[in-house]
Amino acid sequence: MGDTDFPAVMGNWGEARDKATLWRTNFSGKEEFKQSGTGIPTSGYEREYEGDDGSNREPSFTERILYR
Repeated sequence: MGDTDFPAVMGNWGEARDKATLWRTNFSGKEEFKQSGTGIPTSGYEREYEGDDGSNREPSFTERILYR
């Protein structure tokens, strides 16, 4: 940017500041457990989860568990 861009940058500072304060994060994952062996019944579970959070939204969390 040159020196002539300074007024445009300063003129848009309010909009840039408002956008900079907004944030959002997403997460997800999977976990699996299984056991088997002599004299042990085969069993386990699988767990999947996902969620999100942000400065302008309520946090959410979803979890699914499957037992085997």
